Amino acid sequence: MAAGLGACVSSSANSGWPTDGCTLKVAILIDRSSSVGDPNYGGSSANAQAIKDATNALLERLSPNGSNRYVQVFIAAFATNVHPIYQPWGGGFADIPATRNPFTGGSIGAAHNAVNNLAFGSSITGYPDDYGSGTGRGRTNWQGAMASVPGGANLVILLTDGDPTWWNGANPANNDEFIQEEDVDKAVNQANDLKAGGTRVVAVHFGQKLNGGPYGGWEARLKAITGPASGSDYFPTDYDGLQWVLNYITNAGAPVCNVTTTTQPPVTITQPPVTIPPPTTTTRTPVVPT
Repeated sequence: MAAGLGACVSSSANSGWPTDGCTLKVAILIDRSSSVGDPNYGGSSANAQAIKDATNALLERLSPNGSNRYVQVFIAAFATNVHPIYQPWGGGFADIPATRNPFTGGSIGAAHNAVNNLAFGSSITGYPDDYGSGTGRGRTNWQGAMASVPGGANLVILLTDGDPTWWNGANPANNDEFIQEEDVDKAVNQANDLKAGGTRVVAVHFGQKLNGGPYGGWEARLKAITGPASGSDYFPTDYDGLQWVLNYITNAGAPVCNVTTTTQPPVTITQPPVTIPPPTTTTRTPVVPT
């Protein structure tokens, strides 16, 4: 199908917001492509810091903080390729307690460190493969980001500044730096797989709003991986509005843990009266030996 004429892949209905605020598994997927942090492609260190600040604020809101809530998170950063930056030893979701969990290594401090140490744009040194796709710049791989989410997620939050320009398995010879319909199709299929497992997928879009191209424009592409409702399935914003949007998502997707306790009425035990017989007097005649 020609670009801009509509979707080749049908989008599944989004799953509902989580209703159990006591046990949650939340995946946070952070776009670190060139356009976010590399000044050569329109990015900046201020943009990168805004993402870190907003993500750290989200983690604080998700953390138990002495409540009955038990939240586990998975954090991955993506450009051309995807790199989990916070998960337990052995993979999956990690808890974020105030004190380090000796079995998983999870803690709110460790999650913050993972976010704070994340490199963006031209500062990327540990992941050269993000810049080795034939063009020398980091692409935007929505499909790969969603494919990295471990099973059992209640909520996936995709933070992105643009549109998909890559997918796992893409051929650099057939995939330039611009949006290809296949890039979007693969992302929609991956989102559909998450939704089929009961996961709610939301996207926060804080970058360029590009009209035209596959699926008809930026908003249609966001709808295709999430759902039709702006402010519920997808959230257009800017870097300054990131924290407010993530705060809203936390209120909707991580409700307060309301633990129902049953109060047992006091039990009154009535002891029947005990009648004590009066003392008896026994008169004995001494026996005198003869």
